[in-house]
Amino acid sequence: MIILKIKVKPSSFKDEIQMTNEGWIIKIKAKAIDGEANKYLINYLSNSFKIPKSSIILSKGNSSPFKTLLINVNEEEWNKIYIKLK
Repeated sequence: MIILKIKVKPSSFKDEIQMTNEGWIIKIKAKAIDGEANKYLINYLSNSFKIPKSSIILSKGNSSPFKTLLINVNEEEWNKIYIKLK
């Protein structure tokens, strides 16, 4: 299980994953209304990471741009995902 702390920027022009010195910033097109951005985020990451949606759990930050996700993959799988995203 991987713990991933991110900052989400909803209502963005395009979907994008940025890795900065300050951490992960994930821009998504969805608006932050009634949890829609959270659902969109999980779907977007599932497609980007090529893992099932059920492998991504929003642990903290349901109504905040700062979120903690639990990614249900082993370390070897995570390293492959991380390298592809860089």
